Amino acid sequence: MKKIIAAFTFLFVSLSSAIAGEDDIIGIWIDDKQEAKTEFTKCEDGSYVGKLIWTVKDKGDKPLKDRKNPDRSLRDNPLVGTVVMKGITYDSAKKQWDMPWAYDPSWGMTGSGYIKLGEQGQLVVKGSKWGITVTRELTRVNE
Repeated sequence: MKKIIAAFTFLFVSLSSAIAGEDDIIGIWIDDKQEAKTEFTKCEDGSYVGKLIWTVKDKGDKPLKDRKNPDRSLRDNPLVGTVVMKGITYDSAKKQWDMPWAYDPSWGMTGSGYIKLGEQGQLVVKGSKWGITVTRELTRVNE
């Protein structure tokens, strides 16, 4: 009987660790390619926003610019400080964050999607537009 209780306890704890809480998104996360860090913060209206706070440098050791931005006047802006996700809200029924607007500077494209907490505690970000879906995994950074 003790083994059965222990097994159920282990199973419950394991499953609950992959279930997201509303504010679990808050913090600094690095992408799976180790190219950029995104900080998620909570806005006054209860939604969340993701902003780039660090990127790798270009070959000339200069900050990366937003070269593929569809707005030509923004192409000389540094990527650091760019809002890449906004209007994010938590859907407790789906255990995910809905992301109505996301910007991918590597494509210069906006889309929408969702964010889920993965089994290892990573954020799985899926964005889509015109049938093209991009998935990124972000790992929490302790800074």
